[in-house]
Amino acid sequence: MLRIDRTGILSLLVALAVAGFGAGCSSSSSDPGVDSGASDVGGGSDAGLDTGLTDVGGTDTGIDADAADTGLPDAIDDTGGSDVGSDTSDDVAVDATDAGDASDAFDAAMDAGSDAGADVGADAADTGSDASDGPLPGFGAIEGACGVLTDAVLDDPTPVQFRNAIDFGDDPFDEEDADQLTDGGFEVYTDPNAGGSSIVSETFAFEVLARCEGATLVATELEVAYDPEDSAKTDLVVAFDDRVIGVSVTRAVTFPREAELGVDEAARRMTDKLEGILESTANAVGDVTWDRQILHVIAWGPEHADDVSEAWDGIDAAVRADTILMLTTSNGQDAPLYE
Repeated sequence: MLRIDRTGILSLLVALAVAGFGAGCSSSSSDPGVDSGASDVGGGSDAGLDTGLTDVGGTDTGIDADAADTGLPDAIDDTGGSDVGSDTSDDVAVDATDAGDASDAFDAAMDAGSDAGADVGADAADTGSDASDGPLPGFGAIEGACGVLTDAVLDDPTPVQFRNAIDFGDDPFDEEDADQLTDGGFEVYTDPNAGGSSIVSETFAFEVLARCEGATLVATELEVAYDPEDSAKTDLVVAFDDRVIGVSVTRAVTFPREAELGVDEAARRMTDKLEGILESTANAVGDVTWDRQILHVIAWGPEHADDVSEAWDGIDAAVRADTILMLTTSNGQDAPLYE
């Protein structure tokens, strides 16, 4: 009977166990499948593993080298990798440039708007001071050419006439309408004159000159001194810029209103006024003087105005002298001008 030593058996088992373990390790290292499995778990060089690591935030820089195979770097760039940072910086720079361009365009538009506003403001100012663009608003609609009293006309001593009209429609002027007058017109309307009932006609004679010709008021009738004191007087003194001009006002009207004025009667009336113009111009003294006058005729109707216009041409040139005839026909509810 074979007798086995326990100690020997034990040693033999240990040796066999050690030998078996070593063979298992050697087999595992050479088996491609095992290597692949180990790489999947432990981080070998397999591209699939690198992809997995990159998806979970691994730091293996070999990922970029294998990017073409896996398509991963594109995913990284899209989700915040260094390429994205670079692209984002570039995009931001481009956007900033675009924003700058947009800002420049906005500023340019604003500048254009300011320039347009400045131009509009300048045009508005010109409209206020240059009556050649049309009559300024006020009570009564002025019709006809405006801006005819140019420097050339005022400097030319030749007697000349101009015609226009003012239409009151269905609204006759009264005290409640005074706030619609120009500043100068309001002063003419409220200042006392030398007497008579011509204050409204004198007011609108000034209104036409102010709103249509850009005149400003220098003095009303009683603000002018004369020597001798009983001299003929002018009704208003106005200025066109720095040129001071006297204004004598008369009305071409008959009673009854529809009656014909006639050329001869118109000539008689204007001759009286023209002689008074020459006298008042020569006799004005003090701070308010002038060297030329306007005879402003307010005509009740177009037929009356026609008679005045024709009569003007027949008056002696020495009497007309350098006087300018401004002939304004009133239309609509114009009765207050002739009361």
